[in-house]
Amino acid sequence: MERRTFVRRYLKFISQYKKLEEEKKKCLKQYFDNQTVIQVHSANIIRSMNSVLNVDMLGHFKFSEELIINRPVQRQIWKINRRGSFWEVEVPMFTEEEFKQQFRMSRRSFEKLCTELSFLTREDTNKRKAIPLDKRIAIALSTLGRCHSYKTVSNLFGVGRTTVGELVTQFTTAVCEVMQDQYINAYPPTPEKIEEILGGFQQLGLPQCYGVLGVNHIEISPNRSDSADYLNSEGWHSVILLAAVDHSGKFTFTHVGSKGKTPSNDIFESSTLKAIHKSDELFAEHNKLLDGSKVPIFLVGSSAFGLTEHVMKPYPENDELSENARILNDVLFECQKIAAAAFKYLKSRFAMIGLGLEVHENNCNTIIKACCVLHNFLVEENDYVWDSWLTDLDEQVNRKANIQPEEIVEFNADAKEGIEIRESLTKIINEHCSS
Repeated sequence: MERRTFVRRYLKFISQYKKLEEEKKKCLKQYFDNQTVIQVHSANIIRSMNSVLNVDMLGHFKFSEELIINRPVQRQIWKINRRGSFWEVEVPMFTEEEFKQQFRMSRRSFEKLCTELSFLTREDTNKRKAIPLDKRIAIALSTLGRCHSYKTVSNLFGVGRTTVGELVTQFTTAVCEVMQDQYINAYPPTPEKIEEILGGFQQLGLPQCYGVLGVNHIEISPNRSDSADYLNSEGWHSVILLAAVDHSGKFTFTHVGSKGKTPSNDIFESSTLKAIHKSDELFAEHNKLLDGSKVPIFLVGSSAFGLTEHVMKPYPENDELSENARILNDVLFECQKIAAAAFKYLKSRFAMIGLGLEVHENNCNTIIKACCVLHNFLVEENDYVWDSWLTDLDEQVNRKANIQPEEIVEFNADAKEGIEIRESLTKIINEHCSS
């Protein structure tokens, strides 16, 4: 008798349970349309199902709301809740001037840069949402351009301080790997590039010139064990940027990373830049006969370099200098100003290298190279440096008293070929001035 009663109750439960299953499906279908109604209805279902079961007999069939409303739950994005609505709220309201002041380039240049580096885009994951491409690049540019600490940029953009460092590294590495060959492309030379650069300096009154050679020391904070090697002649720690600059102020060659105490001429002598000028067949084809001397394509250098057939530098200034020699010196000094201006524009736009790099020395070279590439990119975009940035740089440098080291290579180190070519240039330039 008890067994029959149990079976009858059990069959009744199965019948009612099937009906409730159908009702549950309807509830799930309507859930997102009317969540409040469903919650009340699901509670009634729970009570009905639990009342049908004899808990003493089938306690393991006890139901709960979680089983009835077995709805999919969206995983919560993992992140620290940071404030920082600067990029999302404030930047869209910026004027063109405010945007350029913050990111050191116009909106148009910024958008083109994002296109060039579109591969830096990251996809969302189950754990977190990816930082958008434009925000990633904006964070890197703010760090490079305004010399803000990682903590300041972190608070400004609402990201972690470690994330800022990672984004700067990713950005500068990408610029070097993807954009360098496109925007620093004078070596190895092409016929078109040779004609362009030679023609540019010819208009400045100097034939056969392919660029201006210069060096600039950039302050770093090296490890204590290596600090002595990075100490330059002015008493502060630096790495050296050796560069060639064309008539338009763009870098045509860069060598970064030599330690501050290294003589500039030693860096040039061991560089691929000298090797190319010495052995490139295309350069050799453009040699010209001037005033009876064969004049190869050369670079203008300062007193820090030796006078050779590939590097022209001014005559030493003294009371015995002839008028003709002074005229050549004036032309060479004007060319040297182009390189000096390029270094100054580079450091004023990207204050992080202008005021000193406080990052691991392994990252210094990549950051400096990337800023040189971006300098050329912005010159081609006609996106110029503001005078106020130059003034700010001068004030900061004067405050820190970090004077650029000056080097002089002794006269007896000048090569005979270089002396002859300089004398030929002196005659040619004076003849041109007098005609």
